[in-house]
Order: sequence, then structure tokens, then C-alpha cells
Amino acid sequence: MASGAPLFRRSAGRGLLIAVAGVGPGSGVTTTTVALARTWPGPEQAVIVEADPTGGQLAALTGADPYRGLASMARAASAGAPAKALELTEHAQLLPGGVAFLASPPGPDSGPRAAWTTALLTADDNSHPRDWNPSGVTVFADCGAPEPGSVTASILTHADARLLVVHADRDDPVHARHRILALTAHGRRRAVLLIDPHPGSDYATALGIPVMARLPADSASAATLLRRPRPWARRNHLLPAARVIATAIDTQLRPSRPTPRTTRTPRTSPATGRHLFARPAARPTVYRIDLPDRPPPAGRPAPDTRTSPASRRSPPEAPANTGTGRAGTGHRNRHDADNARTEVPQRPTASLPPSGAAGRDARSEPRSPSAGPAPTRDGPGASATVCTGMPEADAAVPREPAPVLSVTVFGPLRVLWRPSGHDAPVEITRNLRPRERELLILLAVHPAGATRETVIEALWPEHNSPRPTNTLNTVVSRLRTALATATGDTASTFIDNDHSRYRLDPGLWDVDYRVFDSAVTALRAATDPVERERACRAVLSAADGVLAEELTADWIAPIREHARRDRLKALGKLAAMLVDTDPDQTMAMLETALALDPTNEPIYQDILRLHARLGERTVINPTLALLKRRLESIGDTPTQRTLDIAERLRDQQPGHHDTGPGPGQ
Repeated sequence: MASGAPLFRRSAGRGLLIAVAGVGPGSGVTTTTVALARTWPGPEQAVIVEADPTGGQLAALTGADPYRGLASMARAASAGAPAKALELTEHAQLLPGGVAFLASPPGPDSGPRAAWTTALLTADDNSHPRDWNPSGVTVFADCGAPEPGSVTASILTHADARLLVVHADRDDPVHARHRILALTAHGRRRAVLLIDPHPGSDYATALGIPVMARLPADSASAATLLRRPRPWARRNHLLPAARVIATAIDTQLRPSRPTPRTTRTPRTSPATGRHLFARPAARPTVYRIDLPDRPPPAGRPAPDTRTSPASRRSPPEAPANTGTGRAGTGHRNRHDADNARTEVPQRPTASLPPSGAAGRDARSEPRSPSAGPAPTRDGPGASATVCTGMPEADAAVPREPAPVLSVTVFGPLRVLWRPSGHDAPVEITRNLRPRERELLILLAVHPAGATRETVIEALWPEHNSPRPTNTLNTVVSRLRTALATATGDTASTFIDNDHSRYRLDPGLWDVDYRVFDSAVTALRAATDPVERERACRAVLSAADGVLAEELTADWIAPIREHARRDRLKALGKLAAMLVDTDPDQTMAMLETALALDPTNEPIYQDILRLHARLGERTVINPTLALLKRRLESIGDTPTQRTLDIAERLRDQQPGHHDTGPGPGQ
């Protein structure tokens, strides 16, 4: 490959087709596709088409209609509908982050669906509708993990850009290499995106194919891509890395313009109503990626030169998992700032393929092994960890010793170690064996400690050992040894063992469940509205995900259920407090509650009332239809009360508010 040649070439006069595929199931293709589409710099709009042969999943994850998209377009085409009825805007829905998508029905495809979708995207069928994309949007095709030579694999052959996603923990490097070469044997050039939870590994070397960039393996950030924004959400670590990749691809696909931008006469047109894919009239210049020419001097950390006066803090990403049909009905969902501006892109951890300034090797900087790009605290490239120096004045202020270890049990288990003198934590989860991880989770969800009998009964419920205490002592010793080896601290015991009770040393450990448990206790004791609201927000901020989602042991089930109920109570109380002052935030909380309890009919009743209060009566029917589908999945139907509420709200005069109880009441 010539060093100055761009990785991809763009065809003028139409939107792009960017195919995203994985080398195996579970490689992270859907998450990567959503992140890239959300950060696509444009100027044309990005739209996701679910072309996965195993079926679509975005509709199920967001509460949208899985049969509005490819299925509805196919029905319209077979019925001989006019060209207007075949346009993308007639069948697309919006994800919570504002990205449009064409849903695919769930379940494996028997053949016709894949052929129809491929013909739609590649336009290699003369009988296929060609007016579905009149606005020339850029299409991100989520191809799943297609077999080489399959109908879906031919989408990669016709695509302007082919992105192959590899997950270091799930894909064998030898198998991944063969699959990439087979999928990209024909067509335009490819790019490999590596999701590597352990960036210090030699997986990229074993793969033997140049890697364009790395993406952080952060399931919490991936989940927030499909949730409604909420103000207390943590920073999304995936979007900054995806923005770098999207900007690099867009820059290399976009042909240079023959005339300067300043000489162009802006075109104006009268407003014709609300458009699903409307974009701002003016956009900043798309910057190219610059990589450092030489590494920093040995023995000193690399200077942080990535923050510029133009860089701004990315808005918080928001967890609110299931939608209720609002996204597909033209309501007031908007693109967030990630999709509305182009910032100076930050460099990925791996070097980009040769492309002008982007062709130089990227130098690695100190970072957490679990993170993707090396971050800055305020820059747009902030990723999984924050690495920045503190002001000298602050360094002189005496501080209480902070815990050097932290364990996160909401969501996937993560164990982080903060070395002395460093701000960036290092993930050491992989150093622990499965039984040691389960013991760590058990101690984390017992802030006051657990007795020896409790631990033995939980970890070995059907033990036959004549001396179970010896088995427990062995696991505790191995856990301490693994932590000491990972941290280099041989003086600490990490686990207290006083009076036959085991607990994580509170002076060494920071535990998210401990914060959650304290917030729940504060909420129960709160009598003042301000204290109650503060406690509700603390509960929801600490519990970001399913408790110990990777653990299947029986002992965690009741603790997980109690945590789920405490989150629901906090959501209900906070929604009731904000329904009059902030109905949009209340709606986000109610939809988050649906993610925890998707068949809770009273929550749907509150959502129906709030839709009517917001003047969004057009989504009452889709919301009711969603409730019917979910109740049918458990062999139930909506009560007459819910049906009466929906009918009354549909017929209600504008400006009249329903007098039923508010959320959580």
C-alpha cells in the first residue's frame, strides 16, 4: 500500500455504504456500528441498516417496532407503493441518541430477507426500489458475523468502506485472520478495528493484519448508547475513540473540493416542516489526524498537548434503556452534541493505516489497560481513564489516604488498582480466577462482612469436603496472592478476617455496592425533599447496570432482586418529584424503570399520562402496542384500566391534563 494513498475512496454524488462486520458472534459489531454512526461528522446524515443474518436487535433493546424498517419497506415495495412510500424517512426510527435506523425483524433469516436487504444496499437488482435513499445519507450496514461467500457477505464487496471488528477476548487471532482475508478477498480496501480489554497484549501481532485503531472494551459505555440522556450519567468512554475512527474514514473518503469553502454561495430554501434527517446549515472544518513524529524523552511522561482552546467537554451519556415508541414518531428527540459538531480528533492507541498525516505510527502513552485512546480530562478524546497532572498548589494540600483498590459489581466485574503517584488506575480483573472473582463479589455485596458459614454455603452449597474451612482458606489465600502479585503490595492482607468474618478492608477498597447500600439507607431515612432527591440520585448513580451480571450462582439472585427493587423505588420517587418541573427527565426515568421491569403495567400508565401532558398523543398507540407485545410474551394482556386511560388520553382536548396519580404514586 502506498504511504500517501487514502485507505478508502469516496464516490461523488451519492451517500456512502459502510459495512461493519465481525469475525465471529459477539465481536461487538452492533455497538461499534452505533458508536460510529453517532459520531459520523457528515455533512450527510448517518443511518444504520440492520443486515445481520441472525436478525435485528436494536428495536428490542430500545423498545422500538422491529417490523418498521426493512419489513415495512419490503411490504410497501411488493404492494407496488409509490416512490414516496419507499423512502427511508417513511420507515426509519430513531435511537435514543438520535441516530436513525432501519430495523430488521428478530430471529434468524431463512433466506429472502438477506437477499432483499443486500439488493437494497447494493442496488444490483433491477427490480429493486432505487428511490429509498433520495437524500443520499451515509448507510452503516450492521452485517453481524456473515459467512464468507454468503449473500450478506456480498454487502462488503460493494461497500465503500469495510470495517472488520475483532474482539481480543472472544476471537482466536488465527481464526480471525483467516476470516478477515476470506470476507475481504474482493472489493475495496478494508480496515480492522480491535476491541482489546488488555491493550498491552500482543494480540495485534498474533493477528498479523494491520489494525486501524482500538476501541475500549467498556460494556457500561456500550449500554449507554441505547439509553435516553440523564444528567448524572458517567462519561461515555466509547464515543471519543469512535469519533477518531469516523473522522478518519470520512476524511479519507471525501474527495477534495475544487473551490475554497469561503467562495461557496450558501443556498437557502424555505422551511417545509419537520424533517427527520435535518442537519445544521454550517459545520466546522473536518480536521485530519496528526500523530506525533517522535516518542517523548525516556523516563518522563508524554506531555499532554491534545487539549486545545476549541476542545470542549463531551456531554454525559445517558442510561435509559427501553423506549416506548417515541423515537419512531417524530417527537422532539434531537441529536446530541456528539453528532452536532466536529472536534479536533484524538489519536487512537494503534497507528492508522498510511494516509497522509494519518500514516505515521502512533506512540503509546501511559493509560489504563482497560481503556481505549489515551484521554485528557477535558478534551474530546477522553476515554476510560483520566490521566492529567494536578496543579502544584493542590499537591501541597494534605489529603486523606484514598483507597488503592476499587471493585465494581454493578455490570461486569471490574477490579482496578491505582498505583502510588499515578492518577490512572490499572485494571487487574484478568489476574483473578473465576472462584476468586466470585468470592470478591460476595464480599463486595456484604459491606459489613460475611461469616465463614455464609461464604461456604454460597460458594459450595453442596460441598462434600470433610473440611470445607480448609477449602475456603485456600481460595482466600489465592485471592490475596493474586492481588499482591498484581499490585506489588506484599504487606497488605486486602481481606480482613476478624472473629470469623471476612470483609474487604475499607481502608484499601472502594466498592460501588457500598456506596449504593449507603444511599439506599439514606433514602429510607430521608424526611426532607432535598435530602430525598439527593439520596435518589445517589442510588441511581451508584447502580449503573445489573448487579453481578456475569454471575449465575443461586446465592446472588435475592441480592440482585433487592437491588433492582431499590433502583425502581428510587426512580419512582425521583420521577414523582420532577414530573411538574422537568417532564422530559421524568420520561427518561420511567423508561429506565421499564428496563428494570419491562412488564410493569402501572409504569406504562404513567408514561401514557406523561405523553399526553407533553402533547405527544401520537405515541400513545405505539406505547400501548409495546405493552401488549411484552405482556403477550408472558401470557398476559393489558387490564381494562390501562385501555381506558389510553382511550381517554387519545380523546382528551389539548391543554387538559389527566388528573390521575403521578409517577411512582
